[in-house]
Amino acid sequence: MENNLLIVSYANKHTRNFYNYKHSLRKYGYKYKILGKGEKWKGFNSKISAYYNYLKHFKYNKNLLICITDCYDVLACNKPNKLIEKYLKNYNNKILFGCEANCLERNCLYLSKLWKKKNGDSSLPPNRYLNSGFILGKLSMILDLLKFTMDQFTINGIDDDQLAMCQYAQKYPENVVLDIKSSIIATIHYDLFNYQINSLKSYNNVKNIVFNTFPSFLHTPGMTSDLSYRLDYIGRKLFGDKYREETKLKRIEGFINNVSGNKVHKLYFIIAMLLLFILFYFIPIAGFFLIILIVILILFFL
Repeated sequence: MENNLLIVSYANKHTRNFYNYKHSLRKYGYKYKILGKGEKWKGFNSKISAYYNYLKHFKYNKNLLICITDCYDVLACNKPNKLIEKYLKNYNNKILFGCEANCLERNCLYLSKLWKKKNGDSSLPPNRYLNSGFILGKLSMILDLLKFTMDQFTINGIDDDQLAMCQYAQKYPENVVLDIKSSIIATIHYDLFNYQINSLKSYNNVKNIVFNTFPSFLHTPGMTSDLSYRLDYIGRKLFGDKYREETKLKRIEGFINNVSGNKVHKLYFIIAMLLLFILFYFIPIAGFFLIILIVILILFFL
C-alpha cells in the first residue's frame, strides 16, 4: 500500500526543522518529495503553484493518494500503511484536513456549510476550524483544490492558502472532512499533554488519550509563539539523539522576528510592556515577583 501514497512538502531553506521532518519521513518509510530548495519566497502562492506544477505530472495515476504537509513544524510518527488503511476506511473520496480550536479572521473562516450549525452551538467539536498544514486525498481532488486556491490568488488577490481552502470547503462541503479526533493528523496547540509518546515501538508511537487514536503525523502550528517547545518536546521523545534541537539563542531570535513581523503579536508585546511598566512604577514588589516568575517560565520552556 505504501506505493499508493506520496508525501509532498515545501521548504526553500534547509533548516534543522527541514532535516527533522525528512528524518521522520525516512524513519517510517514514506515516499516523499520536498519542493522549493533555494527559491525566493513570494508568498503562499509560491508553494501552492509549486505543488500544482509538480503533481499534475502524475494526473494519470488515479489511485495515487497525495498528502501535502507543512515542513518546518510537522513530524511523521507512524507507518504509511496505517495512514492509508484509516483513510480508505473512514475518509475515502474526501479531502482530509487537519483542524484546530483556534481561528484568526485573517486566515480562517467558520465552515457553516460543513457543520450546518451556528458557531456557538455546544454540540460542535472543539476542533471545528480547518488547518491547511495537512491535506490528504486522491490526486484528482487535490489538484482541483490547488487550482481553486491559485485562482483565489489570481482573481481575488487572496494569498493565504488556508483562507482560500476554507472558501473551498464552504463551496464544496461534500468534498471535505476535518480530522476532529486526530485519527491521522494531530494538530497540537495547548493540548500537548493529551498525547502519550512512546519511542520504543515502530508503529502507534503517539496516542491521543482523549479519543484513543493513533495519528500518523503531528503538527504544531504557531511554533515561534512557544519557542518551539511543543515540537522539540515531541521530537526528543520520538527520535532521541537523532532529533536536531534549536539553540536557545536561535529560539529567542525567532520569537523576536515573529513579534516584529506580526501586528497581533506586536500589540500583545506592547500591552505586556505597559503592564510591566505599571507594576514597576506603582507596585515595585509585585513587579519584582512577576519578573522572577517570567524567568522561571523561560527556563522551564527552554
